Amino acid sequence: MKKEEKNLEELMKELEKISKELEEENVSLEDTIAKFKKGNEIAKLAEKKLEKAEKSINVIVDEDGSEEELDLD
Repeated sequence: MKKEEKNLEELMKELEKISKELEEENVSLEDTIAKFKKGNEIAKLAEKKLEKAEKSINVIVDEDGSEEELDLD
């Protein structure tokens, strides 16, 4: 069974938690490295979700059903 994917908000909360743990706690070098790796993996997942969302909003469906590229630049 496929593990349920977390949404962007959940990923951001995880990143915040890891960041606070690294800033506030007396963490061993090994734990610091493990937390950093996990945070990096979460950040990559969040980036992919943001890219997917950006692609989704770049296409606007006109009233007649045709699609038009939205230029955000």
